[in-house]
Parts: sequence; structure tokens; C-alpha cells
Amino acid sequence: MENATKALIIAGAVLISILLISVGIMVFNAANDPLNQAQNSSEAQAITMFNESFQQYLGTSITGQQAKNLISAINSSNAKNADHQVSLTGVTKVSQISTKNHYKAEETVTNGYITAIDISLVEKD
Repeated sequence: MENATKALIIAGAVLISILLISVGIMVFNAANDPLNQAQNSSEAQAITMFNESFQQYLGTSITGQQAKNLISAINSSNAKNADHQVSLTGVTKVSQISTKNHYKAEETVTNGYITAIDISLVEKD
């Protein structure tokens, strides 16, 4: 009888230990959710800030001056951001752009970031 009582006490202690560990894990997970949300929000804000410098120039009919400004913005961004480089295709040099013409600028997005922009001539005056 004495052994059975000790076995029940040990079994009860094991169950209480498992219960306490489970509650601890639940509390830990509940505390991590706001941290993960804050990190995701911060990353989304960084993506938005990065892309904003290019989005004003993207479109199907931008002026030659806007195309020149876009190329300058890309070159400036690439000089500052080693982690997020934007490649330029199509018309790639300011000297190739006439302010009399209209151009199209299309972006390629990877993981939320603009990673490439293609500038092409749409309308020649």
C-alpha cells in the first residue's frame, strides 16, 4: 500500500510538472506574438520607404525629365543601399533621354522590394 501511495504522488507530481511546462510555453508564445507583429510591421515600413523613392516615376507615360530623375534616383539609391540594388534596363543613361519624348517605366518586385526598373520609349515627339 505504501508503494502505491508513493507511485500516485510521483505520477501527480509528473502531471503537475507537465501542466506547468505547458502553461510556460503558452505564456512564452503569447509574449512573442506582439514582437513578431512589430518586426513584420517594421519590415513592411522599410519596404514602403525604399519603394517610395521610385514609385512616383513609374507609369505608362512619364516625361523625359521624370525618366532622367528616375535614373538619378536609382543611381543614388544603389550608391547608398548595398543590400537592395535596383537594376536598370532599357534606357539606362541620362544622356539617352530626350525631354521632348515620353517613356514607360515598369518595375519588377521581389520580396516587396523594387529590384529592377525597365525604361522604354513610348512616344517620340
